[in-house]
Amino acid sequence: MPITLQMTAATLIEKAANDLIGLAKGTPEDKAQWQPTPEARTVINQLVECCLANQKWATTLQTRVHAGLPEGIADNAYTTWTTVETVIPHLTESSQLLANAIRNLSDTELPLMIPFPWKLEAGRTVAECCFHPYWNMVYHHGQIAYIQTMYGDQEEHCDAGPFGEDSDCIT
Repeated sequence: MPITLQMTAATLIEKAANDLIGLAKGTPEDKAQWQPTPEARTVINQLVECCLANQKWATTLQTRVHAGLPEGIADNAYTTWTTVETVIPHLTESSQLLANAIRNLSDTELPLMIPFPWKLEAGRTVAECCFHPYWNMVYHHGQIAYIQTMYGDQEEHCDAGPFGEDSDCIT
């Protein structure tokens, strides 16, 4: 089977989600809402953002409209997904939804532009949009790992091989 952009992007989305889940599971519940400074974001807050971003990008790729989330969805998520146990299923579900949306794209759709609502003459190609949520999850992986070191955790909670092979992360 040839390697396609869609297959690569979808696989990287799944791997990034699995890596985040490994980090989340390595975070004690008493540290999941810990803030190293009053302005800092918590581990849970960053995981919720990844879930919401994955949902947003799945919708954007399916509709070709740079869309936000329906009214109240984000507020509800930030107030109800407040533990590692409650956020992990949403991260799994949202990353799978996104990976499936990416896999369902045809090669002819990849060069299409999705305009920015705030600047209609600008935007990103569908192909570029496939990788933005991956970048976002990798960014938050680093942020969460840094928070873990700040409270004294030196463990490697996720040492996944390429594309999840031989992963120590639990899905």
